Amino acid sequence: MALRKKVKAVLELSPDILIVPESEHPEKINFQGVESNSVWIGENPNKGLAVYGFNGVSLELDSLYTDQFRHIAPINVTFNDFEFSILAVWTMPCSKPREQRYIGQVYYSIDHYKEFIDQHTLIVGDFNWNLVFDTGKKKANFSSVVGRFSEMGIKSAYHQQNDQAFGKESQNTFFMYRKEERQYHIDYCFHGEYWKGRLNSVKIGQYKDWKEYSDHTPLVVRYEYS
Repeated sequence: MALRKKVKAVLELSPDILIVPESEHPEKINFQGVESNSVWIGENPNKGLAVYGFNGVSLELDSLYTDQFRHIAPINVTFNDFEFSILAVWTMPCSKPREQRYIGQVYYSIDHYKEFIDQHTLIVGDFNWNLVFDTGKKKANFSSVVGRFSEMGIKSAYHQQNDQAFGKESQNTFFMYRKEERQYHIDYCFHGEYWKGRLNSVKIGQYKDWKEYSDHTPLVVRYEYS
C-alpha cells in the first residue's frame, strides 16, 4: 500500500517493469519525472494490482482479461521491436467457493488464459501462498499450480537459479506483521522456455532494508533478451 510514499526506494531498483500488488491507481503516483506507462486493475482505487513500464516499455491489457479472478492481469509488453507477455498476479481471498481462495485464483485462471500463456510469458507477482500452506487444501493448491505450469514448460526463476525445492526456500519475501520471525516465500516469477537460458539474476530484498516500507521485500529478476 501507499506506493506514492515509496517511489524513491522503488526507483533505486532501476526497474524496466514494476509489478505492485496493493497499489493505488496510477493517477495517484508521481515517479518524480521518470516517464512510465501502466496497467491497473481492481475495484478499490487505493488498493489494486498495478504494472508499470519504464525505459520505453509499453504495456497493454489483453482482451482476454476478466475480473472473474482477483487479481490477475494478462498484459502484452512491447519494448522496441521485442514483444512478450506478462500474467501479473495478486491473489485474494474467496469465501464461495472456498477452493478458489488465494492460490485457487491462479489455478482456475490457467484454463481461461491458456491461449494467452506461451513460452514468452512471465507469470509474476504475489501468489500469497507457499507449498507448506497446502496442508488441508487438497484441490487447487500450490502443488497443482506448479504441476500445471511444469506441463506447460514454465518454471520458477528463483528455484531454477538457486536449485531449491518449493517449500524449502532459503530466502523469503513476506514477513507477516513485519516480524522477521514470521517469514515465508510467497512471491514468484515463473517463466516460459524462452527465458530459461536468458536468466541473468534473481535477488530478494533484505528485511532490514525494506521493513519500514512493506511486509514484503522485492523480488528482482533480470533477463537478457533479444
